[in-house]
Amino acid sequence: MSATNRAGRFFSTSYYVAIGAFIAWEVLATAAKMTGVFEPDTDAIILNSGNSWQKAFVRGEPVIVAFSHRACGIIPGAISCDARYSLTLRRKRARWCESELRLVGTATELGGRCNAQIEKSVISLLGARFSFNDQGEVFYSEDLVGQLETPPG
Repeated sequence: MSATNRAGRFFSTSYYVAIGAFIAWEVLATAAKMTGVFEPDTDAIILNSGNSWQKAFVRGEPVIVAFSHRACGIIPGAISCDARYSLTLRRKRARWCESELRLVGTATELGGRCNAQIEKSVISLLGARFSFNDQGEVFYSEDLVGQLETPPG
């Protein structure tokens, strides 16, 4: 079976089936990317090539986020400046969530938001997003506001 296009050329039915299959695949692939269903294994990529801080977060290890006095007046008001937070992230489906967030020395849980992007070196504290570099320097926007630290022994 064949059909004629506007230029008078003939196309077989298999041509149209192939085009339909391609379009269906693109729709499914786009939906999968949007929902995170078929997201590549970023954990393995980070564990093989990420910096030590990214690796610690992926492994579910607690990391201390120590804000300096420079953070005062820069970071969101819900976060204490010149304070130290213990942060552990966990993946929930395709998102990184604050699974444990507390001021160092307290038992009160503060976390729960899911907007960290470890693959982009971005963490979340109370929903506010901070970037960090391989030296562990923490930035809010472009301002240096703190340092990542490993918890004591």
